[in-house]
Amino acid sequence: MHTTIHQSEGSIFRNHVNRAARLAIRLANIDKQRDAVKKKLDAEKDALAALAPVAEQAQRYISTTDGGGKSWSIPAQNGSIVRVTQPGKRIVSEVPEEKLEQIRKLCGHRFVLLFEASYSCVKKFREVVFRELDKPAAEEVLELCEEDSKTTVTVSKPKPE
Repeated sequence: MHTTIHQSEGSIFRNHVNRAARLAIRLANIDKQRDAVKKKLDAEKDALAALAPVAEQAQRYISTTDGGGKSWSIPAQNGSIVRVTQPGKRIVSEVPEEKLEQIRKLCGHRFVLLFEASYSCVKKFREVVFRELDKPAAEEVLELCEEDSKTTVTVSKPKPE
């Protein structure tokens, strides 16, 4: 009887090892599928983002964002909403050294009101620059302190009822 228990324990151990191996294989397959689905989802998002400029023809779906960009909402059949956001230019986090002298000249003594010691733009920069400088200088400084932003795509699922 003692031998039977040993065989039974060995059999149980082998079953656990085999089950773990099968689970590991399934997990690896699911992980591969997830990567493939993510790549396909990213490709679809990129394709949709490329259509954003065309969306301007459908004005009822477009709203303006706070930063001067545009958001395009597309209702889907299942109740989801797909939103493509094409942001406006964003303020740089740090002013590039090669632009600094030109900005200093344009701002004159008001430079310290617009930039912090690390030469990053002050909060609410877009408002402050037009308040502190004449319009042509403000526009030029703003252009020097902006960089392009990336279009994003967000899919929201309907709330369960």
